[in-house]
Amino acid sequence: MNEEKLIVALHGAITESTENLIFQELEEVRILEKEEAVRIGDYQVSLKIKEPFSGTLYLIFDHTHAEQIVTEMIGEVIDDEKSIIDGLNELCNTIGGRFLAKYVPDESFELGLPECGKIESLSELPYDSVQRFYFQDTQLCVSLEQE
Repeated sequence: MNEEKLIVALHGAITESTENLIFQELEEVRILEKEEAVRIGDYQVSLKIKEPFSGTLYLIFDHTHAEQIVTEMIGEVIDDEKSIIDGLNELCNTIGGRFLAKYVPDESFELGLPECGKIESLSELPYDSVQRFYFQDTQLCVSLEQE
């Protein structure tokens, strides 16, 4: 599996999705240890990748930015937990689909359903580091774990 191609496709999908859905342009990407980037109470959406490889895409949203991100996507104020989770799931699904469409443009791919919840323990997270994407007004952390 071509690691560089994976990174380019993932960055492209995140950049394209955030520009189109939450009207934020990417400013910087940093690799951080999970203890630096993720906090208890943040939202984590996991999306199983079934084809063309097995793995999981994790998107982590700072709990203080999640409501803002979904409000930007929907175009109206969102402040209830169910709507925030639904919006984050939809954003993850969009990013996951665009990622694989860029990674294997002429092949089919298969994704599971996104699952969103709040992080309760850092020690139980299946990754050690994340890529943190910085935008004008918000941030998003990402980890791609291959099986």
